[in-house]
Amino acid sequence: MVVSGEDGGTQVRTQLPLRLCWAITMHKSQGQTLAKAVIDLGPKEACTGLTFVCLSRAKRLVDLMVEPMSFDRIGNLGNSPTMKARLQEEGAESFMASWHKGEEKASRQRAIKRGDSGPKKSLDTAPINGAGGGREERAREESKRKETDRVT
Repeated sequence: MVVSGEDGGTQVRTQLPLRLCWAITMHKSQGQTLAKAVIDLGPKEACTGLTFVCLSRAKRLVDLMVEPMSFDRIGNLGNSPTMKARLQEEGAESFMASWHKGEEKASRQRAIKRGDSGPKKSLDTAPINGAGGGREERAREESKRKETDRVT
């Protein structure tokens, strides 16, 4: 807007359109779904998992804007006691999972060496201690009867 004065001078005033907005803390955003968000994560992780809380508040990635972080913030993650404990825990879990897989494989190999190939999946499997109520026998007889009916 330009205004001319009585003394011949002019004044220029520029107006900027303002939009109502507000700020909330990372803690307050927990549990909320936001339409759009601008996130400043700060120089360090304030609380374990808070970065995830912030980044998961919007439904779509395009509705998030993350302020640039310094390399130090990312580099310091390795020095965090919480991160070290988590990596140790995940390492232990992955070790246990691989150990269980190895133990299962070794158990199968021992069974094969003993000549025990495991339970058979055919109708020739006899029930153990009478289990099955004779189903296998009835299935065998039914199969023979169907085969005989087809031939005749």
